[in-house]
Amino acid sequence: MADDPIPLRVVIKQLGTYPVPNYRVIVYGDEFKPMHSDFGSAALLLEALRSAVPGLDISPLLTNPLPKGQGSIVFDGEMLLSREQRSALSLK
Repeated sequence: MADDPIPLRVVIKQLGTYPVPNYRVIVYGDEFKPMHSDFGSAALLLEALRSAVPGLDISPLLTNPLPKGQGSIVFDGEMLLSREQRSALSLK
């Protein structure tokens, strides 16, 4: 059976700033149970994203962490993701 990509909503949130900003990737879809993975730094998140979705560059969004008290959503959009891509993002 082919691993056909499925449309999923992808949200990347900044969880905190101390000692460095850390991030959570959340994916969900109409018929897909929500999954998430956490990354301890922007570098780890970008490495996983480059592996999973090479054309997606959110590095400009991560260069300046959100100040305390501001919203935590860094990215929100729909993507077609295969099982292999979800695995590269360590989604569980």
